Amino acid sequence: MLGRLLKNDIKSASRSTVFIYFALLIALGALLISLVTDYGLGKALSAMLLPLIALLGFIVTIFAVFMDYRKTMFGDRGYLTNTLPVTSISLLFSKMLSSFLWIFISYVITIASFVGAVYYIMEIENGEVDFSLVLDTILPIIGLPSVDVSVTALLAVAVKIMLQFIVFVAIAFFSLTLSNIRPFQRFGLFGAIITFFILYGLFTFVGNKIGSFLDMNLLIYRDTTYGFTMDPEVLRGVIVAGGYGISLTPVFFQMLLSVVIFIVTSDLLEKRVNIK
Repeated sequence: MLGRLLKNDIKSASRSTVFIYFALLIALGALLISLVTDYGLGKALSAMLLPLIALLGFIVTIFAVFMDYRKTMFGDRGYLTNTLPVTSISLLFSKMLSSFLWIFISYVITIASFVGAVYYIMEIENGEVDFSLVLDTILPIIGLPSVDVSVTALLAVAVKIMLQFIVFVAIAFFSLTLSNIRPFQRFGLFGAIITFFILYGLFTFVGNKIGSFLDMNLLIYRDTTYGFTMDPEVLRGVIVAGGYGISLTPVFFQMLLSVVIFIVTSDLLEKRVNIK
């Protein structure tokens, strides 16, 4: 049953996001013509606009999937959704997974556009470019070490960002659900937005505070092997030696709170929510 729920939720969200990507493809097509023919905006300007359009699509996608949750759970379609013979936990999990999937796809497209734009602009300026040389130029600017270590670190950071997306979606769904429960219902969508920023800020603040005195770090050594430490001196030594460290405590704490907030949200859906 969960598989069928997820399939329907992905289809439902696609009705909101398909227009975004259709418009994005049209814009990208026009810009790609400029890149190939040097007609219109010109190659360099077109390359810079590509990631900006993708970023706009990413932002709109986030808004679209959250509004789809609000509409299907608390709008006219909410009567049908809440009569399905499934538990509120299954219903909420399906919608969270669907939203996470669309946000993740849009995020990957945005990152790929930024990387492609940087590579293309450097190729315009310098002719044929070895991609590893491009990384060697860019990575030191953002505080990363060698290419091999940096690629490994970026993969680890990508996983960390995926976990952050889960936290992001969990807080958003809780905020939207709370905004449809008395007495918070009178504040509507504005109340949901305020609640989201308060909770997200609180999660971040407390996670960072815990990490300041109990910080588990993923170590990536110069030879790209892994390790873990809670000793700041060991972390500094690895970085000085050409490695890298990634703080894990804040995101682990936020994931734990997300489980709690998920359970609370499912309980609210089961017992307290008001459908318009």
